[in-house]
Formats: sequence, structure tokens, C-alpha cells
Amino acid sequence: AKGVHPIQEELRCQYPSKRCENPRGVKRNGELHNFCEFHRTKANFNQRRLEHKRKYQQEPP
Repeated sequence: AKGVHPIQEELRCQYPSKRCENPRGVKRNGELHNFCEFHRTKANFNQRRLEHKRKYQQEPP
């Protein structure tokens, strides 16, 4: 036995692509985010990139 207890499943990051053992981030109101801070930062970056792409990729009339 390692002596390190795995984090409870409901408290573990819900990142869908690969199992992540990090704990879920905590919202300002005390509730849990779905992702850990690392994957939240990554997802938010990708979302901003997609928004930027959509904004500047509009076809001319």
C-alpha cells in the first residue's frame, strides 16, 4: 500500500479525455467546478481562442 488515499470520485476532476486525479476547483460560492484548476485554465483558454476565431473568421458580405 502506498499510504496515499485516492481522492473521492465525486471530488476528482471530471476531465473527459483522460483520467485526471486532481481535485475539482471550488467556485466563489463554494460549489465545485467540474474540472481541476489546470483543466479549467486549459478549457477557458481554448474557449477564448474559439471565440476569437469565430469573431475574425466571418465571411464578407
